[in-house]
Amino acid sequence: MKQEEGPSVDTKHEQSRLRIALVMRDYSCSKGGAERYFVNLSRTLAKMGHEVHVFAAVFTEPGEQGIHFHRAPMIAKPAFLRLLSFFINARRMIHEHRDRLDLVQSLTMVYPCDLFRLGGEVQREWLKIRCPSPLARVLKLIFSPAYILNLHFEKKIMDLKNTGEIITISALEKKILMQYYDYPEDRITVVYNGVDHRQFHPGVKKFRDEVRKNLGIRNSELVGLFSANNFQRKGLDAVIAALALLPVQNRPRILVIGRGKAAPYQRQARRMGVEDRLLFHGSVPDPERFYGASDFLVLPSRYDSFGNVHLEALACGLPVITTRMAGGSEVVREGETGFVLDSTDCVEALANAILQMDDPERRRRMADRAPETVQDFTLKRNAVETTKAYRKVLNEKRFVDNQ
Repeated sequence: MKQEEGPSVDTKHEQSRLRIALVMRDYSCSKGGAERYFVNLSRTLAKMGHEVHVFAAVFTEPGEQGIHFHRAPMIAKPAFLRLLSFFINARRMIHEHRDRLDLVQSLTMVYPCDLFRLGGEVQREWLKIRCPSPLARVLKLIFSPAYILNLHFEKKIMDLKNTGEIITISALEKKILMQYYDYPEDRITVVYNGVDHRQFHPGVKKFRDEVRKNLGIRNSELVGLFSANNFQRKGLDAVIAALALLPVQNRPRILVIGRGKAAPYQRQARRMGVEDRLLFHGSVPDPERFYGASDFLVLPSRYDSFGNVHLEALACGLPVITTRMAGGSEVVREGETGFVLDSTDCVEALANAILQMDDPERRRRMADRAPETVQDFTLKRNAVETTKAYRKVLNEKRFVDNQ
């Protein structure tokens, strides 16, 4: 098992202590991949010796040495007011602390900031994919004011006057961003996520028997894991359609975890005669146990900047089936550690990829190969590359100040 790198630092650019503000609504390891990244980044930066200030509305994780919590008031509902209230209060609080900070990094729709991490999707692209027709997009905006607000915030953030540097988490996301916004390419840096190899590693297979017993799954059954909080965007409907194309004896069980709404997909599965193949388990605080109980990850995303689940699954020794519209596909080696489909609509190709997982020898080879291909994607490496972006921003600011 690849051990996570320790907190010691040995390069010159990392040695001086920075006072860093990190901004995001939820400081939580259980809500989703972006939130878990937020927590891990704060902790890793603190271990590296930096002074970290976390501005958030919801805290579910304990504090640690070197991390200072600042709670920004937020109206929980409706979504429009949740976005707006956090934006107003977080921005006000950051402004009050600005003289005591070297740098502000926003991981959500809050500006101005020195550096913005685009860890989600480009809103304009996702609206286009979710609502293909112009009329559908207009109706979506009319009935969902939160979308209008997100589009407004995104436009403001992509203005150099409000954001000094942008980090994207995949080459795909950088490409899409530049299709919509005239932001200087030399100020956009790709920094891939890291994975906590102490939590996600091949040893999670020890949970297999226990989890399967609790879920009523036989040890002999082939199990694909679908892990997401947005079932539509991650392509659960395509997985169901692909199952229906497979011979009955080759249909695996699909274990679905995450906060998505199950009912529409249960109805689809019932119509297509594969209802018994799906098992919905909701959101889980310990995803590593479910990786350990599964044989492969299937996530045929319509659009995904870079879901952490790709790295986590590979680190646990699970082959991955995904699409080119998922940034995580950039770490999947076609035919070696999984399969990368052209799009979510390639249902026959998806069915064939799932069928390939039914070959125990092929699956074993992929599972053995997977962990070593992501062993260098550590939390420490991500933090080091992020601090390089910090130094770049600060050097540019000093240059401007000296003019």
